[in-house]
Amino acid sequence: MRKGFRNFILVLALCCFGGLFCACEEVAPQPTSVTILDMPTTVNYTVGQSLQLSGGSLKVEYDDGTTKNFPMTLASANITTFNNANTQQQVVLTFLNLTTRFTVRVDKADVSPKISSSTIIDNKPVVTTSYTGQQISFNALDKNSIPQEMLEGVEYYYKNTSVANAEYSKTELPVNAGGYLVKIVINSSSNYNGCELESYFDVQKCNLFDLVLEGEELNYDDAELNKNGIKYGQEVVLSNYWRYKDNSLGVAPLPQGVRSELQYLYKLKDAQDYVSVLPDSVTGDFVVNLPVGQYDVKIALQEDSNIASYEYNFSLIVVKTQLQRGVDYNLYLSDGTNTTLLDANTAIPTVSYDAEKTYTLTLVSNIGEGIVLQAGTTYYIGNSTSGSTILTASGLGKIKAVFNILGDDNHLDVSNETVIFEFV
Repeated sequence: MRKGFRNFILVLALCCFGGLFCACEEVAPQPTSVTILDMPTTVNYTVGQSLQLSGGSLKVEYDDGTTKNFPMTLASANITTFNNANTQQQVVLTFLNLTTRFTVRVDKADVSPKISSSTIIDNKPVVTTSYTGQQISFNALDKNSIPQEMLEGVEYYYKNTSVANAEYSKTELPVNAGGYLVKIVINSSSNYNGCELESYFDVQKCNLFDLVLEGEELNYDDAELNKNGIKYGQEVVLSNYWRYKDNSLGVAPLPQGVRSELQYLYKLKDAQDYVSVLPDSVTGDFVVNLPVGQYDVKIALQEDSNIASYEYNFSLIVVKTQLQRGVDYNLYLSDGTNTTLLDANTAIPTVSYDAEKTYTLTLVSNIGEGIVLQAGTTYYIGNSTSGSTILTASGLGKIKAVFNILGDDNHLDVSNETVIFEFV
């Protein structure tokens, strides 16, 4: 009996201690759902803005029936989807491995375009154009001030401020110097609102800054024109090309309407007054043949509506040129009655010899009376290496005449010119 009682007491004690042990291992409640308790303060956005969760809170329910509230701004709250493009969308939020959603709206954003100009005068952008008769390309918009997706939707409209009651035009772009208003229309895109921007700008008169001779810059130290001089009779063409100031085109033909307004003047170095030369009626070029000498040349352009006044001065040297047989002079053998041309080709002229006649060498100049045969022409008979200055009756045979020509103010002398003819 006693033994049975002891066993009962032992069993009872074990049960009590076991109950206490089980009570110490209580299991924590598990979250079963998460819902939006309070929406974030900001639910309406514009494109490009970041999601803001401040002001929002979450309600979490547990498996034991209890609930707890948490702010959305907890680091453990994770946004798995948010697109800041133009759309109404649901934001997915994950917390304690549970997800919930709330709706936000993202609208198109406004843009703040800016005017771009390399020169600003009195808060107005200024365009200095090198006038070529072409339309002026003026992109006044700072392309970095608007999103890339809007650039293709930009349109420019212009209005001349000097024309009364002028209206904006997209087709009549500026081609002349003057004051203009430009209206920049930036059309809306999928994510941004369109807008308009208006600005004043000046197109200034262009400045020529130097003369270029046939594509090569005219430089006093280097140009052959001034280094060695040009030869008499060579045409001087000094208005083929001009270089424009502040112009990426560099060297370009001057517009025909401007070329016709150029003045060309020259004078001898020590002379007081300039001589005016009319430009070529077709090309507008300065084309002139100048006598030998050193000249001051001036090319002047009067100011017009698009180009500022301009004056270009330089020195020009004209040197003597070589006399050309057949062009500047011809040689004849005269017997007092008939003459035989002693031309410059390889044929040897033949002359019927008459002992009764006196033969003389005659020069005929095609440039006037300025050049003459120098006295003392020497005649060689046959293969002789010694000759005389008087052609006498010495029988038949080949005659070689060696002579000199005295040039004029514009032509060089000719030394040891030779002709051959034959008496038969």
